[in-house]
Amino acid sequence: MNANLHSPEHMLQIEYIKHPQDYDMGSFHYHNAYELLFLQEGEYTLITMDTAYTICKNQVSLIPPCCMHKSLGRAGNERTLMYFDDRFLNRYFTEKSRALLLSCFRSGQLPLSPEAFSEALALLFQIRDFVHKNDYDAAYPAFVRILSLLDDSCRENILKTSDAEKKRGTENPPLIAEVITYINQNYSTIRCLDDISSHFYITKYHLCRLFRNATSSTVMDHLNSIRLFQACRLLENTSKSITDISYACGFHSSAYFSDLFKKALGMSPRAYRKLKS
Repeated sequence: MNANLHSPEHMLQIEYIKHPQDYDMGSFHYHNAYELLFLQEGEYTLITMDTAYTICKNQVSLIPPCCMHKSLGRAGNERTLMYFDDRFLNRYFTEKSRALLLSCFRSGQLPLSPEAFSEALALLFQIRDFVHKNDYDAAYPAFVRILSLLDDSCRENILKTSDAEKKRGTENPPLIAEVITYINQNYSTIRCLDDISSHFYITKYHLCRLFRNATSSTVMDHLNSIRLFQACRLLENTSKSITDISYACGFHSSAYFSDLFKKALGMSPRAYRKLKS
């Protein structure tokens, strides 16, 4: 596990990325900015602290700041990303307008019509050109239009979901999403694979195969990633001892915790705390 902070260079930034087949980000990371990911081709799976889901062509992932996540794509994909942070928001928006503008981020993912997606891509390229010229005032209208498109899609999606639920009832989420949510919420008390498999009434073999097929990671790797991420937060924000933190995060040996921490982050928990203090 290596939960890294990735900070965009500019307060508004556009990136184009094309990944090959069987792409795996490998490590969890998070941003101090908002991230919009527009998928132009292929598909990819996003794994967060709360769930995992797959998005396809003409869909958008909406990732808020400080949301730990990683992505992978078996079929390869092509995507354009927009990052923006508090510097940009504070320059152009009041607190009230900012809250309205960002309400679509509660959705996590959104489908766009082909027409809306094409319009959004054209606007993204406009923004990229303006940012290269350091002309954020010129980029502002295109930025607002993109967020408006997402807000419209969010409203339409709510109505469609409501109508579908009335017709057939609420469908259960995919099992892998439930497993990830369970791990993320119970990382401190899970003792072994049996705790997870028995909760879902499946065998350990089926659990491990299902998890690896969906995420290209093992159950224990994900569990330890969550534990180490939480340990980093406690090291940064509390004065708890290393031993207390190891037990609070579900490790039953402070020595094992320290070894795993050093292997993952390249330094001891004590050194990490000193670095962040």
